[in-house]
Amino acid sequence: SLNQPDFSFYATSSDSKLRFVSTLTNNAKENNEFEIHSHFDEFEIYHFVKGELSFAFEGTRLDIKDGTMVIISKGTLHRPIIKEPCVYYRKRLLFSKELFAGFDLSQFDFYNALTSSKIMVFDAKTVFELQLGVLFNEIEENLRKQTVYGDFCAMVALFSFLIKAVKSGRPLNADSFELHNDKILEIIRYINDNLTNELSYKEIADRFFFSEKSLYKFFKKNTGFSLSAYIKERRIIKSQELLIS
Repeated sequence: SLNQPDFSFYATSSDSKLRFVSTLTNNAKENNEFEIHSHFDEFEIYHFVKGELSFAFEGTRLDIKDGTMVIISKGTLHRPIIKEPCVYYRKRLLFSKELFAGFDLSQFDFYNALTSSKIMVFDAKTVFELQLGVLFNEIEENLRKQTVYGDFCAMVALFSFLIKAVKSGRPLNADSFELHNDKILEIIRYINDNLTNELSYKEIADRFFFSEKSLYKFFKKNTGFSLSAYIKERRIIKSQELLIS
């Protein structure tokens, strides 16, 4: 039931390769540009149980509907955009790439499928038909047990979830949920290709025929991120990649 106080629940597997978070906010307020999430070496599954909001993913925005599930690739910047106070109930599962190392999953090849797509979106109808919600609940229930057996069952349920999701060929068509602008995608591509160079408002504005003020407003409106925040977060992720390599 949603008629309860705000709460947040956290559970993790013994090896920390799986992390589950459930959070209910009864009166989520309008947020700001600094609420940016990125997980350099973790994938993330969001189950939006309740909430009237949008979610920004590097140049695209998704209007959230109750029951929507989203798989987010590692290193993808994302953030909620809350315009009006609302009940915001979401469940999240984070899993590291190391999770794949202990299993022979080559015949499924969904690791590459996950990394090649920034996001995969499934509406409530598809979630029900593929039983993704059932599998997600199994993962949650097993992680709550805090046992080695529970951890193993949670991993098996996660692999079943990913196989169904990736092999279904039924994520929402991009045109049906994304609000995007081709010019924004060009700017983001340019930024990502030039992270080691000096990237100033003036240089980017001149290149794409904006005034600096217009560029700021245009980028923020279409992505949910300020330009400076996006560049900073992208550079942090790039630095992490270089340190690992």
